[in-house]
Amino acid sequence: MKLKYLKLTATLSLIALALAASPTRAAVIGVQVMASDGLYFTAAGPGQYWRWESGGYCGGLGPWCRPATYRWTYDNNTTYGSVNSAVWRVPTVQQVFSRAYAFIPRRNATCRTAFYTISYAGVSGYEQPLDQLVYYDQWAGLFSGKSFYLASQVRLVDGQFGWNTSTLEKIAFDEIKIES
Repeated sequence: MKLKYLKLTATLSLIALALAASPTRAAVIGVQVMASDGLYFTAAGPGQYWRWESGGYCGGLGPWCRPATYRWTYDNNTTYGSVNSAVWRVPTVQQVFSRAYAFIPRRNATCRTAFYTISYAGVSGYEQPLDQLVYYDQWAGLFSGKSFYLASQVRLVDGQFGWNTSTLEKIAFDEIKIES
């Protein structure tokens, strides 16, 4: 009986050790949520193209954060590229690898190619489109779930030169979350 107990204990210890060493297993050190139109948010572009909507994460699922609105604009598919953009700055840059998420509200998020860019390691950037239409009041993992060292900000633009998109598509600029 004692031999079976030792084998089971050794097996469980090896499983626990393997899980702890697994590169896909990440402990979450901290979560930072940057609100649209909050302290760490900066919008750029002509004011007449911006629209505001109540709801989104702060206006519904995260009532602890403010403001309870989010911005949106129409996708810009001109030959000149983006017109409106926004940047969410990470208030406390962790010296670890972090993942980024965008909250996609159920209204005014119909853009099939919303271009997000993350700045990291002080000098690097990584850009990738996200299909906002497939999300409904939920967090969307950005950048295919990749982790970035010293993530400092996330940027979203209202269009990208060379992409054929409909001018009727809407891009939502709601909260950004960084998990370290």
